[in-house]
Amino acid sequence: MRQIIGTLVLMLMQVLAVISQQLSTSSTTALTSNPTICGEIFRNEVYLEVSIFDASLAYKCLMSLPFRADIATQLVQYANDMIQFHSTLAYLADPPQSYQQPAVDLVAGLSQLQRDIDNNVFRNEYAFEAALNHLIHAAHDDHLQLAGGALSRFTYAAPYRIVSVSLDGVELPKVYIADDLIANETRYLPWQPSAITTINGQDVVEYLTQFAAVHSIGKLEPHADWNMLMRSAALDIQGKREVFYGAAPFYPGDFITFTFENGTTLGPLPWKALFCCYGGNGPLQTEDDFYNFFVLGRYPASYDESLEANTTTISNQAAPILASFENPAYPLSADVISDGEALLRGYFLNDSSLAVLSIPHFDSNAPQSFSNTVKEFLARSTIAGLKKIVIDVQQNPGGSPLLALEVFKIFFPSIQRWASSRRRVHPMANALGSVLTTYWQNLTMDHPEYHKLIPNEWVVTGRLDQDTGRNFTSWDDFVGSTNHFRGDVFTKKASITLSFDPSSGE
Repeated sequence: MRQIIGTLVLMLMQVLAVISQQLSTSSTTALTSNPTICGEIFRNEVYLEVSIFDASLAYKCLMSLPFRADIATQLVQYANDMIQFHSTLAYLADPPQSYQQPAVDLVAGLSQLQRDIDNNVFRNEYAFEAALNHLIHAAHDDHLQLAGGALSRFTYAAPYRIVSVSLDGVELPKVYIADDLIANETRYLPWQPSAITTINGQDVVEYLTQFAAVHSIGKLEPHADWNMLMRSAALDIQGKREVFYGAAPFYPGDFITFTFENGTTLGPLPWKALFCCYGGNGPLQTEDDFYNFFVLGRYPASYDESLEANTTTISNQAAPILASFENPAYPLSADVISDGEALLRGYFLNDSSLAVLSIPHFDSNAPQSFSNTVKEFLARSTIAGLKKIVIDVQQNPGGSPLLALEVFKIFFPSIQRWASSRRRVHPMANALGSVLTTYWQNLTMDHPEYHKLIPNEWVVTGRLDQDTGRNFTSWDDFVGSTNHFRGDVFTKKASITLSFDPSSGE
Protein backbone atom coordinates (compact mmCIF):
# COMPACT_ATOMS: atom_id res chain seq x y z
CA MET A 1 0.00 0.00 0.00
CA ARG A 2 2.79 2.41 0.89
CA GLN A 3 4.54 1.73 -2.40
CA ILE A 4 1.32 2.42 -4.27
CA ILE A 5 0.81 5.69 -2.41
CA GLY A 6 4.42 6.69 -2.99
CA THR A 7 3.97 6.07 -6.70
CA LEU A 8 0.76 8.10 -6.71
CA VAL A 9 2.54 10.99 -5.00
CA LEU A 10 5.33 10.93 -7.58
CA MET A 11 2.74 10.92 -10.33
CA LEU A 12 0.87 13.76 -8.62
CA MET A 13 3.93 15.96 -8.44
CA GLN A 14 4.85 15.17 -12.04
CA VAL A 15 1.33 16.08 -13.12
CA LEU A 16 1.52 19.35 -11.19
CA ALA A 17 4.77 20.25 -12.90
CA VAL A 18 3.21 19.44 -16.30
CA ILE A 19 0.13 21.53 -15.45
CA SER A 20 2.34 24.50 -14.58
CA GLN A 21 4.13 24.12 -17.92
CA GLN A 22 0.85 23.73 -19.81
CA LEU A 23 -0.51 26.93 -18.32
CA SER A 24 2.29 28.88 -19.94
CA THR A 25 1.80 27.25 -23.36
CA SER A 26 -1.97 26.81 -23.63
CA SER A 27 -2.83 30.37 -22.59
CA THR A 28 -3.67 32.80 -25.35
CA THR A 29 -1.56 35.42 -23.62
CA ALA A 30 1.71 36.18 -25.38
CA LEU A 31 4.34 36.05 -22.64
CA THR A 32 6.65 38.62 -24.13
CA SER A 33 9.24 40.22 -21.90
CA ASN A 34 7.67 43.08 -19.96
CA PRO A 35 9.79 44.00 -16.93
CA THR A 36 7.30 46.63 -15.71
CA ILE A 37 4.02 44.66 -15.94
CA CYS A 38 3.90 44.08 -12.15
CA GLY A 39 4.57 47.78 -11.54
CA GLU A 40 1.76 48.76 -13.92
CA ILE A 41 -0.71 46.65 -11.93
CA PHE A 42 0.31 48.25 -8.66
CA ARG A 43 0.35 51.79 -10.01
CA ASN A 44 -3.18 51.29 -11.32
CA GLU A 45 -4.27 49.94 -7.94
CA VAL A 46 -2.67 52.78 -5.94
CA TYR A 47 -3.37 55.76 -8.17
CA LEU A 48 -6.45 54.74 -10.15
CA GLU A 49 -7.95 52.45 -7.47
CA VAL A 50 -8.24 49.68 -10.06
CA SER A 51 -7.98 46.39 -8.18
CA ILE A 52 -9.89 44.23 -10.71
CA PHE A 53 -8.35 43.64 -14.11
CA ASP A 54 -7.94 40.95 -16.76
CA ALA A 55 -6.44 37.73 -15.42
CA SER A 56 -3.94 37.76 -18.27
CA LEU A 57 -2.18 40.77 -16.71
CA ALA A 58 -1.75 39.02 -13.37
CA TYR A 59 -0.50 35.94 -15.20
CA LYS A 60 2.07 37.97 -17.14
CA CYS A 61 3.28 39.49 -13.88
CA LEU A 62 3.59 36.14 -12.13
CA MET A 63 5.24 34.46 -15.09
CA SER A 64 7.84 37.22 -15.25
CA LEU A 65 9.11 36.49 -11.74
CA PRO A 66 12.51 34.82 -11.56
CA PHE A 67 13.00 31.46 -9.90
CA ARG A 68 15.75 31.11 -7.32
CA ALA A 69 16.47 27.51 -6.40
CA ASP A 70 18.20 28.45 -3.14
CA ILE A 71 15.19 30.41 -1.88
CA ALA A 72 12.78 27.68 -2.99
CA THR A 73 14.86 25.08 -1.15
CA GLN A 74 14.61 27.11 2.05
CA LEU A 75 10.83 27.34 1.68
CA VAL A 76 10.47 23.61 1.09
CA GLN A 77 12.59 22.92 4.18
CA TYR A 78 10.46 25.32 6.22
CA ALA A 79 7.27 23.67 4.95
CA ASN A 80 8.69 20.25 5.81
CA ASP A 81 9.53 21.41 9.35
CA MET A 82 6.08 22.90 9.89
CA ILE A 83 4.20 19.98 8.31
CA GLN A 84 5.47 17.73 11.11
CA PHE A 85 2.96 19.43 13.41
CA HIS A 86 0.06 18.33 11.20
CA SER A 87 -1.67 15.52 13.06
CA THR A 88 -3.17 13.65 10.13
CA LEU A 89 -0.08 13.01 7.97
CA ALA A 90 -0.35 9.22 8.26
CA TYR A 91 -4.13 9.25 7.74
CA LEU A 92 -3.83 11.40 4.60
CA ALA A 93 -1.23 9.04 3.13
CA ASP A 94 -3.32 5.96 3.88
CA PRO A 95 -6.89 7.10 4.58
CA PRO A 96 -9.80 4.89 5.65
CA GLN A 97 -12.20 3.67 2.96
CA SER A 98 -14.81 6.23 4.01
CA TYR A 99 -12.52 9.15 3.12
CA GLN A 100 -13.80 10.75 -0.10
CA GLN A 101 -10.74 12.66 -1.33
CA PRO A 102 -7.59 11.21 -2.93
CA ALA A 103 -4.78 10.03 -0.65
CA VAL A 104 -1.73 12.28 -0.46
CA ASP A 105 1.63 11.82 1.24
CA LEU A 106 2.65 15.39 2.06
CA VAL A 107 6.14 14.52 3.27
CA ALA A 108 6.90 12.48 0.15
CA GLY A 109 5.42 15.25 -1.96
CA LEU A 110 7.78 17.82 -0.44
CA SER A 111 10.70 15.51 -1.11
CA GLN A 112 9.62 15.27 -4.75
CA LEU A 113 9.37 19.06 -4.92
CA GLN A 114 12.96 19.33 -3.72
CA ARG A 115 14.08 16.87 -6.39
CA ASP A 116 12.29 18.97 -9.00
CA ILE A 117 14.15 22.04 -7.73
CA ASP A 118 17.45 20.19 -7.97
CA ASN A 119 16.62 19.01 -11.50
CA ASN A 120 15.72 22.53 -12.77
CA VAL A 121 12.07 21.60 -13.45
CA PHE A 122 10.68 25.03 -12.54
CA ARG A 123 11.14 27.86 -15.02
CA ASN A 124 9.72 30.64 -12.83
CA GLU A 125 8.44 31.38 -9.34
CA TYR A 126 4.82 30.86 -10.36
CA ALA A 127 5.39 27.26 -11.48
CA PHE A 128 7.12 26.43 -8.19
CA GLU A 129 4.57 28.11 -5.91
CA ALA A 130 1.67 26.58 -7.85
CA ALA A 131 3.11 23.07 -7.39
CA LEU A 132 3.75 23.68 -3.68
CA ASN A 133 0.28 25.10 -3.05
CA HIS A 134 -1.41 22.30 -5.00
CA LEU A 135 0.35 19.82 -2.72
CA ILE A 136 -0.67 21.61 0.49
CA HIS A 137 -4.26 22.00 -0.75
CA ALA A 138 -4.40 18.25 -1.42
CA ALA A 139 -4.72 17.80 2.36
CA HIS A 140 -8.23 19.31 2.09
CA ASP A 141 -7.85 20.96 5.49
CA ASP A 142 -8.95 24.56 6.14
CA HIS A 143 -6.39 24.79 8.94
CA LEU A 144 -3.44 23.86 6.71
CA GLN A 145 -2.56 26.66 4.32
CA LEU A 146 0.58 28.28 3.00
CA ALA A 147 0.31 32.02 3.57
CA GLY A 148 2.34 34.57 1.63
CA GLY A 149 4.37 34.35 -1.54
CA ALA A 150 3.69 35.68 -5.01
CA LEU A 151 0.50 33.68 -5.56
CA SER A 152 -1.16 35.16 -2.48
CA ARG A 153 -1.53 38.58 -4.10
CA PHE A 154 -4.10 37.61 -6.73
CA THR A 155 -7.34 35.69 -6.84
CA TYR A 156 -9.48 35.07 -9.92
CA ALA A 157 -13.11 35.51 -10.90
CA ALA A 158 -15.41 34.45 -13.70
CA PRO A 159 -17.48 37.32 -15.16
CA TYR A 160 -20.72 35.85 -13.76
CA ARG A 161 -21.86 34.03 -10.65
CA ILE A 162 -23.43 30.61 -11.04
CA VAL A 163 -25.97 28.52 -9.13
CA SER A 164 -27.01 24.87 -9.26
CA VAL A 165 -30.80 24.68 -9.06
CA SER A 166 -33.68 22.29 -9.65
CA LEU A 167 -36.45 24.58 -10.90
CA ASP A 168 -39.26 22.24 -9.88
CA GLY A 169 -37.57 20.48 -6.96
CA VAL A 170 -37.92 17.13 -8.73
CA GLU A 171 -35.57 17.03 -11.69
CA LEU A 172 -31.82 16.98 -11.14
CA PRO A 173 -30.27 20.43 -10.58
CA LYS A 174 -28.80 22.30 -13.53
CA VAL A 175 -26.25 25.11 -13.56
CA TYR A 176 -27.47 28.62 -14.36
CA ILE A 177 -26.11 32.14 -14.44
CA ALA A 178 -27.31 33.44 -11.07
CA ASP A 179 -28.33 36.86 -12.40
CA ASP A 180 -30.61 35.22 -14.99
CA LEU A 181 -32.63 33.41 -12.34
CA ILE A 182 -32.82 36.44 -10.04
CA ALA A 183 -33.90 38.76 -12.87
CA ASN A 184 -36.55 36.29 -14.00
CA GLU A 185 -37.92 35.96 -10.48
CA THR A 186 -37.95 39.63 -9.50
CA ARG A 187 -39.35 41.24 -12.66
CA TYR A 188 -41.28 40.32 -15.78
CA LEU A 189 -39.01 39.32 -18.65
CA PRO A 190 -39.93 38.02 -22.12
CA TRP A 191 -37.44 35.14 -21.83
CA GLN A 192 -36.82 32.19 -19.55
CA PRO A 193 -33.43 31.37 -18.02
CA SER A 194 -31.57 28.64 -19.89
CA ALA A 195 -29.21 26.22 -18.16
CA ILE A 196 -25.51 26.12 -19.02
CA THR A 197 -24.52 23.02 -20.99
CA THR A 198 -20.81 23.59 -21.63
CA ILE A 199 -18.00 25.85 -20.45
CA ASN A 200 -15.14 26.31 -22.87
CA GLY A 201 -16.55 23.45 -24.94
CA GLN A 202 -16.51 20.96 -22.02
CA ASP A 203 -19.58 19.50 -20.31
CA VAL A 204 -20.51 21.92 -17.55
CA VAL A 205 -20.53 19.31 -14.77
CA GLU A 206 -17.16 17.91 -15.83
CA TYR A 207 -15.64 21.39 -16.11
CA LEU A 208 -16.89 22.59 -12.73
CA THR A 209 -15.99 19.33 -10.99
CA GLN A 210 -12.42 19.64 -12.23
CA PHE A 211 -12.37 23.36 -11.41
CA ALA A 212 -13.58 22.68 -7.86
CA ALA A 213 -10.98 19.95 -7.32
CA VAL A 214 -8.21 22.45 -8.09
CA HIS A 215 -9.55 25.69 -6.61
CA SER A 216 -11.85 24.82 -3.68
CA ILE A 217 -9.70 24.60 -0.57
CA GLY A 218 -10.15 22.79 2.72
CA LYS A 219 -13.25 20.65 2.17
CA LEU A 220 -13.35 16.98 3.09
CA GLU A 221 -15.92 15.95 0.48
CA PRO A 222 -16.09 16.63 -3.29
CA HIS A 223 -19.70 17.82 -3.07
CA ALA A 224 -18.55 20.52 -0.64
CA ASP A 225 -15.86 21.54 -3.17
CA TRP A 226 -18.67 21.90 -5.73
CA ASN A 227 -20.82 23.98 -3.36
CA MET A 228 -17.95 26.44 -2.87
CA LEU A 229 -18.31 27.46 -6.53
CA MET A 230 -21.96 28.48 -6.23
CA ARG A 231 -23.43 31.80 -5.19
CA SER A 232 -24.07 31.78 -1.45
CA ALA A 233 -26.01 34.31 0.60
CA ALA A 234 -24.15 33.08 3.69
CA LEU A 235 -20.90 34.20 2.05
CA ASP A 236 -22.45 37.47 0.89
CA ILE A 237 -23.37 38.59 4.40
CA GLN A 238 -19.80 37.89 5.56
CA GLY A 239 -18.36 39.99 2.75
CA LYS A 240 -16.72 36.97 1.11
CA ARG A 241 -16.72 35.66 -2.45
CA GLU A 242 -17.42 32.19 -3.75
CA VAL A 243 -14.56 30.36 -5.46
CA PHE A 244 -15.90 30.74 -9.01
CA TYR A 245 -16.51 34.47 -8.58
CA GLY A 246 -13.43 35.89 -6.95
CA ALA A 247 -11.76 33.34 -4.69
CA ALA A 248 -10.05 31.00 -7.16
CA PRO A 249 -6.38 30.84 -6.08
CA PHE A 250 -4.81 29.73 -9.39
CA TYR A 251 -4.78 31.33 -12.84
CA PRO A 252 -7.72 29.71 -14.73
CA GLY A 253 -6.89 30.92 -18.27
CA ASP A 254 -7.54 34.08 -20.29
CA PHE A 255 -11.13 33.56 -21.45
CA ILE A 256 -14.31 31.70 -20.57
CA THR A 257 -17.24 30.85 -22.87
CA PHE A 258 -20.69 29.64 -21.76
CA THR A 259 -23.03 27.65 -24.01
CA PHE A 260 -26.69 27.23 -23.01
CA GLU A 261 -29.49 24.71 -23.59
CA ASN A 262 -31.29 27.13 -25.91
CA GLY A 263 -28.27 27.16 -28.25
CA THR A 264 -27.00 30.62 -27.36
CA THR A 265 -23.39 31.37 -26.47
CA LEU A 266 -21.97 33.93 -24.07
CA GLY A 267 -18.31 34.74 -24.62
CA PRO A 268 -15.47 34.46 -24.94
CA LEU A 269 -15.23 36.76 -21.92
CA PRO A 270 -12.05 37.54 -19.98
CA TRP A 271 -11.41 35.97 -16.61
CA LYS A 272 -10.71 38.68 -14.04
CA ALA A 273 -7.97 38.94 -11.45
CA LEU A 274 -8.45 40.64 -8.10
CA PHE A 275 -5.62 42.29 -6.24
CA CYS A 276 -6.41 40.74 -2.89
CA CYS A 277 -4.35 42.58 -0.29
CA TYR A 278 -4.29 46.27 0.40
CA GLY A 279 -1.59 48.29 2.20
CA GLY A 280 2.03 47.39 2.77
CA ASN A 281 3.04 47.13 -0.89
CA GLY A 282 5.77 49.70 -1.23
CA PRO A 283 6.56 51.47 -4.53
CA LEU A 284 6.82 48.34 -6.69
CA GLN A 285 7.94 49.01 -10.26
CA THR A 286 9.46 45.82 -11.70
CA GLU A 287 9.21 42.06 -11.36
CA ASP A 288 12.36 42.20 -9.22
CA ASP A 289 10.60 44.57 -6.81
CA PHE A 290 7.59 42.22 -6.75
CA TYR A 291 9.75 39.14 -6.11
CA ASN A 292 11.88 40.85 -3.45
CA PHE A 293 8.85 42.20 -1.60
CA PHE A 294 6.35 39.33 -1.75
CA VAL A 295 8.77 36.39 -1.83
CA LEU A 296 11.74 37.70 0.17
CA GLY A 297 10.00 40.37 2.25
CA ARG A 298 12.43 43.11 1.19
CA TYR A 299 11.39 46.68 0.43
CA PRO A 300 12.66 48.32 -2.77
CA ALA A 301 15.26 51.07 -2.52
CA SER A 302 12.64 53.76 -3.20
CA TYR A 303 10.56 52.71 -0.19
CA ASP A 304 9.25 55.69 1.82
CA GLU A 305 8.59 54.52 5.36
CA SER A 306 6.51 57.54 6.39
CA LEU A 307 4.20 57.20 3.37
CA GLU A 308 3.82 53.47 3.93
CA ALA A 309 3.04 53.98 7.62
CA ASN A 310 0.18 56.33 6.75
CA THR A 311 -1.19 53.94 4.13
CA THR A 312 -0.99 50.95 6.44
CA THR A 313 -2.71 52.81 9.28
CA ILE A 314 -5.67 53.59 7.06
CA SER A 315 -5.93 50.14 5.52
CA ASN A 316 -5.73 48.30 8.83
CA GLN A 317 -8.65 50.12 10.44
CA ALA A 318 -11.32 47.63 11.46
CA ALA A 319 -14.51 47.79 9.45
CA PRO A 320 -17.53 48.73 11.59
CA ILE A 321 -19.91 45.92 12.49
CA LEU A 322 -23.17 46.64 10.71
CA ALA A 323 -26.35 46.64 12.73
CA SER A 324 -28.28 45.10 9.88
CA PHE A 325 -27.93 43.67 6.41
CA GLU A 326 -30.20 43.22 3.43
CA ASN A 327 -30.07 40.03 1.42
CA PRO A 328 -32.94 38.48 -0.53
CA ALA A 329 -32.11 35.07 0.93
CA TYR A 330 -32.91 36.28 4.46
CA PRO A 331 -36.03 37.91 5.95
CA LEU A 332 -35.81 41.70 6.13
CA SER A 333 -35.87 41.70 9.91
CA ALA A 334 -34.72 39.16 12.47
CA ASP A 335 -36.77 38.18 15.51
CA VAL A 336 -33.64 37.85 17.64
CA ILE A 337 -30.34 39.60 17.06
CA SER A 338 -27.25 39.93 19.21
CA ASP A 339 -26.06 43.40 20.22
CA GLY A 340 -22.88 44.09 18.28
CA GLU A 341 -23.13 40.75 16.47
CA ALA A 342 -24.93 41.54 13.23
CA LEU A 343 -24.51 38.04 11.81
CA LEU A 344 -25.95 36.00 14.70
CA ARG A 345 -29.70 36.06 14.13
CA GLY A 346 -32.85 34.12 14.88
CA TYR A 347 -35.95 33.90 12.68
CA PHE A 348 -39.42 32.61 13.58
CA LEU A 349 -41.29 31.05 10.64
CA ASN A 350 -44.64 30.84 12.36
CA ASP A 351 -46.53 29.41 9.38
CA SER A 352 -44.40 26.27 9.53
CA SER A 353 -43.79 26.08 13.31
CA LEU A 354 -40.10 26.41 12.50
CA ALA A 355 -37.39 28.57 14.07
CA VAL A 356 -34.03 29.16 12.36
CA LEU A 357 -30.85 30.20 14.16
CA SER A 358 -28.29 31.54 11.68
CA ILE A 359 -24.66 31.22 12.86
CA PRO A 360 -22.33 32.14 9.96
CA HIS A 361 -19.29 32.02 12.25
CA PHE A 362 -18.18 31.50 15.86
CA ASP A 363 -15.96 34.59 16.04
CA SER A 364 -17.08 37.15 18.59
CA ASN A 365 -15.63 40.03 20.54
CA ALA A 366 -18.57 39.73 22.92
CA PRO A 367 -18.91 36.04 23.82
CA GLN A 368 -21.38 36.71 26.64
CA SER A 369 -23.68 38.58 24.25
CA PHE A 370 -23.35 35.69 21.78
CA SER A 371 -24.36 33.18 24.45
CA ASN A 372 -27.23 35.33 25.74
CA THR A 373 -28.64 35.71 22.22
CA VAL A 374 -28.73 31.96 21.69
CA LYS A 375 -30.48 31.52 25.07
CA GLU A 376 -33.00 34.25 24.19
CA PHE A 377 -33.68 32.63 20.83
CA LEU A 378 -34.35 29.24 22.44
CA ALA A 379 -36.57 30.72 25.15
CA ARG A 380 -38.64 32.87 22.80
CA SER A 381 -39.10 30.11 20.23
CA THR A 382 -40.41 27.87 23.02
CA ILE A 383 -42.82 30.55 24.22
CA ALA A 384 -44.02 31.08 20.63
CA GLY A 385 -44.88 27.38 20.43
CA LEU A 386 -42.51 26.62 17.57
CA LYS A 387 -41.91 22.89 17.28
CA LYS A 388 -38.67 22.57 15.32
CA ILE A 389 -35.37 24.44 15.19
CA VAL A 390 -32.88 24.56 12.34
CA ILE A 391 -29.35 25.68 13.22
CA ASP A 392 -27.99 27.17 10.01
CA VAL A 393 -24.19 26.97 9.84
CA GLN A 394 -23.83 27.38 6.07
CA GLN A 395 -20.34 28.63 5.13
CA ASN A 396 -19.36 28.76 8.81
CA PRO A 397 -15.53 28.79 8.80
CA GLY A 398 -15.23 28.13 12.53
CA GLY A 399 -13.87 30.49 15.14
CA SER A 400 -13.79 30.02 18.89
CA PRO A 401 -14.19 26.35 19.91
CA LEU A 402 -15.51 27.50 23.29
CA LEU A 403 -18.40 29.36 21.64
CA ALA A 404 -19.30 26.27 19.64
CA LEU A 405 -19.23 24.19 22.82
CA GLU A 406 -21.36 26.82 24.57
CA VAL A 407 -24.05 26.63 21.87
CA PHE A 408 -24.05 22.84 22.12
CA LYS A 409 -24.46 23.05 25.91
CA ILE A 410 -27.39 25.47 25.59
CA PHE A 411 -29.29 23.16 23.25
CA PHE A 412 -28.27 19.87 24.87
CA PRO A 413 -27.55 20.59 28.55
CA SER A 414 -27.83 16.95 29.67
CA ILE A 415 -25.41 15.55 27.08
CA GLN A 416 -21.77 15.27 28.08
CA ARG A 417 -19.72 17.09 25.48
CA TRP A 418 -16.89 15.04 23.98
CA ALA A 419 -14.24 17.40 22.59
CA SER A 420 -10.90 15.74 23.06
CA SER A 421 -7.91 15.74 20.75
CA ARG A 422 -4.48 14.25 20.44
CA ARG A 423 -1.26 15.35 18.77
CA ARG A 424 1.35 13.85 16.55
CA VAL A 425 4.59 13.29 18.47
CA HIS A 426 7.84 14.37 16.82
CA PRO A 427 11.14 15.87 18.06
CA MET A 428 10.12 19.55 17.75
CA ALA A 429 6.83 18.92 19.56
CA ASN A 430 8.66 17.14 22.37
CA ALA A 431 11.11 20.02 22.69
CA LEU A 432 8.40 22.69 22.82
CA GLY A 433 6.11 20.73 25.14
CA SER A 434 8.71 19.61 27.65
CA VAL A 435 10.42 23.02 27.88
CA LEU A 436 7.30 25.21 28.12
CA THR A 437 5.35 22.89 30.42
CA THR A 438 8.30 22.59 32.81
CA TYR A 439 8.96 26.33 32.62
CA TRP A 440 5.35 27.12 33.54
CA GLN A 441 5.29 24.61 36.39
CA ASN A 442 8.29 26.36 37.96
CA LEU A 443 6.71 29.83 37.83
CA THR A 444 5.15 31.47 40.85
CA MET A 445 1.54 32.61 40.54
CA ASP A 446 2.55 36.29 40.70
CA HIS A 447 4.90 35.95 37.74
CA PRO A 448 3.59 37.93 34.70
CA GLU A 449 3.93 34.86 32.45
CA TYR A 450 2.02 32.51 34.74
CA HIS A 451 -1.56 33.29 33.71
CA LYS A 452 -0.53 34.25 30.18
CA LEU A 453 0.81 30.75 29.50
CA ILE A 454 -2.06 28.73 30.98
CA PRO A 455 -3.94 28.48 27.64
CA ASN A 456 -0.75 27.90 25.64
CA GLU A 457 -0.93 24.77 23.50
CA TRP A 458 2.44 23.57 24.81
CA VAL A 459 1.55 23.92 28.50
CA VAL A 460 -0.41 20.70 28.99
CA THR A 461 -0.85 20.48 32.76
CA GLY A 462 -3.98 22.62 32.44
CA ARG A 463 -5.63 19.95 30.27
CA LEU A 464 -7.54 16.83 31.22
CA ASP A 465 -6.68 13.26 30.36
CA GLN A 466 -9.82 12.16 28.51
CA ASP A 467 -9.56 8.63 29.91
CA THR A 468 -8.94 9.46 33.59
CA GLY A 469 -10.56 12.89 33.95
CA ARG A 470 -7.48 14.20 35.77
CA ASN A 471 -4.98 16.86 34.78
CA PHE A 472 -1.76 15.80 33.12
CA THR A 473 1.18 16.13 35.48
CA SER A 474 3.89 16.72 32.87
CA TRP A 475 4.64 16.60 29.15
CA ASP A 476 5.86 13.02 29.53
CA ASP A 477 2.56 12.11 31.14
CA PHE A 478 0.76 13.70 28.17
CA VAL A 479 2.82 11.72 25.67
CA GLY A 480 2.36 8.56 27.72
CA SER A 481 2.88 5.13 26.30
CA THR A 482 3.30 5.33 22.54
CA ASN A 483 0.13 5.22 20.45
CA HIS A 484 1.10 4.17 16.93
CA PHE A 485 -0.76 4.52 13.67
CA ARG A 486 0.95 3.60 10.40
CA GLY A 487 4.33 4.59 11.75
CA ASP A 488 3.27 7.85 13.44
CA VAL A 489 3.18 8.28 17.22
CA PHE A 490 0.42 10.16 19.05
CA THR A 491 -0.14 11.55 22.55
CA LYS A 492 -2.95 10.61 24.89
CA LYS A 493 -6.35 12.18 24.25
CA ALA A 494 -6.74 15.54 25.98
CA SER A 495 -9.72 17.79 26.59
CA ILE A 496 -10.02 21.42 27.64
CA THR A 497 -10.33 22.06 31.36
CA LEU A 498 -13.09 24.67 31.51
CA SER A 499 -12.89 24.92 35.31
CA PHE A 500 -9.10 24.63 35.77
CA ASP A 501 -7.86 26.13 39.04
CA PRO A 502 -4.15 26.99 38.61
CA SER A 503 -3.66 27.35 42.36
CA SER A 504 -4.63 23.74 43.00
CA GLY A 505 -3.56 22.19 39.71
CA GLU A 506 -7.04 20.72 39.31
